[in-house]
Amino acid sequence: MASKDQSPATQGNGTVAQLSPFQSLVRKMAGMAILDESASRVSGEDINAILTAEDEETMWDADDLSLFNAQKLSGCDLQVTGFEVRFGSNDGEIKTPFTTEDGRQMYLLVHSFRITEHTDQKDVRLPEVGIEFVWNTSARNIVGKLFWMLDHGWFDPNAEKPVQFRITGTKLTGGRSVEKIKPIPEGVKILVMSASSELPF
Repeated sequence: MASKDQSPATQGNGTVAQLSPFQSLVRKMAGMAILDESASRVSGEDINAILTAEDEETMWDADDLSLFNAQKLSGCDLQVTGFEVRFGSNDGEIKTPFTTEDGRQMYLLVHSFRITEHTDQKDVRLPEVGIEFVWNTSARNIVGKLFWMLDHGWFDPNAEKPVQFRITGTKLTGGRSVEKIKPIPEGVKILVMSASSELPF
């Protein structure tokens, strides 16, 4: 298990107080964050779906796959291979509770692939089962659980089992929803256990 950040924080009145678990998480995220949200465009991640399209029809629609978040993936069963912390651009597009003391917003880019056909979003075009893709999230419940998994060795190379879960959403008013991750229900047949992300050249 990773050691917890017990560093003291100085309050406005000069007294010293222990960081709460949430404050420790924000500090840890800030230490891991390396790039802003434009990095996927710079690295080419945003056109991977186009480059790996298997046929012409898929190629024409592939740019509809480039932006995913937990809400669009509601109901999906995923296997996660890792995640990165990114700084947002503070342009208002990303609403996150994870903000540094100097106002920089943070979110996660999660690398994963679908392991079943299950989904709650019938009108969202999703990546095919077994094809690795990246999605973003700042959902506090998802971020918290991913970091718990990280701290408890779930992402270690010799971990006992892969990181698999189902994203579940609870709808709220105004088209909003609260997304969480839960264990995949018993009896669900896993279709793939490894991802394909090979480029066609």
